[in-house]
Amino acid sequence: LEIPVVSVLQQDVRLESEFTGQTFGQSDIQINPRVDGVIESLNFKEGALVTKGQVLYRIDPLPFQEKVHQSEADLAEMKAKLAKTKSDYEMMVPLAKMNAVSQRELVAAKAAYDAADASIKASTSRLENSKIELGYSTIVAPISGLIGISKVRVGDYVRPGPTSVLNTISDLGDVRVR
Repeated sequence: LEIPVVSVLQQDVRLESEFTGQTFGQSDIQINPRVDGVIESLNFKEGALVTKGQVLYRIDPLPFQEKVHQSEADLAEMKAKLAKTKSDYEMMVPLAKMNAVSQRELVAAKAAYDAADASIKASTSRLENSKIELGYSTIVAPISGLIGISKVRVGDYVRPGPTSVLNTISDLGDVRVR
């Protein structure tokens, strides 16, 4: 068999590689809506630097303000009901001691009072939730950085969810390459 023989040369060889990459900010934060509604305003210039806490988008707040007003009215109604049931219960306690009313009526009055008290807690919770939703109608920048091109315009309807990204803010402190 013939075997080829090659002389080996010893020398320094420069190693190079070329790759295609994409640069990213230190952190890229997606801006998503937390409530559904119509975009009322865009308060930034696309491609500009934004600061943490800066208002970026406003979703029409009217439906959420209405929920707050309705929740406040419900709470006021529940407070009035609580006052009435408390008065009824307090009036029945001495009457039950004199056997002027049955024990059953006293227990019913106490149950009505406890139910009204629980309704106050539920109404207060609904009011707080309504205020939170109203706050979500204003979308602010979670970090300072460079904002991209908006995927929505004034008048567009948005809703919460992983597919409804409004924009992305990139922190430019350090840069990553992928």
